[in-house]
Amino acid sequence: MDISSHPLLQQCYSACLAIESIPASEQQTFASQKANELLLSINQSISSQPPAIGHYWNGKGGIYAGIMRDGDRQWHLILASETVEPVTEDKYQIANCAFKGTWGQYPNKIDGEFSRNDGLHNTQLIIAAEPENNLALNITSLTIDGHTDFYWPAQCENNLLFINLREHLTQQWHWSSTQYSARYAWFQHFAVGYQCIDDKYTSLAARAVRRELII
Repeated sequence: MDISSHPLLQQCYSACLAIESIPASEQQTFASQKANELLLSINQSISSQPPAIGHYWNGKGGIYAGIMRDGDRQWHLILASETVEPVTEDKYQIANCAFKGTWGQYPNKIDGEFSRNDGLHNTQLIIAAEPENNLALNITSLTIDGHTDFYWPAQCENNLLFINLREHLTQQWHWSSTQYSARYAWFQHFAVGYQCIDDKYTSLAARAVRRELII
């Protein structure tokens, strides 16, 4: 436990030390036990709350991007913190991208209703239809902070990343998991926020995200 991470933890820890300095007695032991339970409870509560947008969320696998909404469902969106250098440069000058590649098979319209907001749903559709899809498989194979539930962000999740985490993103074209047609899928440029569709055979960057549901 990092006592210095929050003023409430510091205050509670000081109270625990003060209680432990009292001469031993049955009452002192009881008070010390309850103070330490309170300290643990406060730490757990603080850990479950997101940090400020743009900061690493300890234990959650990445950088906090804000709240995403799809109908009645809401979730905290987290950008995976891992990035790797590309093996070779290409005409798109993609650097510091966690992943890059083609969107998928071309031309091939994947059955199902693709979402502009829910990348987890889209990723599941893609993997079910194209089990060898490299981008989807690489993204979902990530494990960070013990979490294995990373997915390929949808069109509007990419936009939330652009709005709130621009400084953490390579300013190049990035695929979303949102299909447009048999030939095209949506992408976003993280320098200017521009969104459009491109041929699925085009090699672009992609990032991984995960979510914490808001109940």
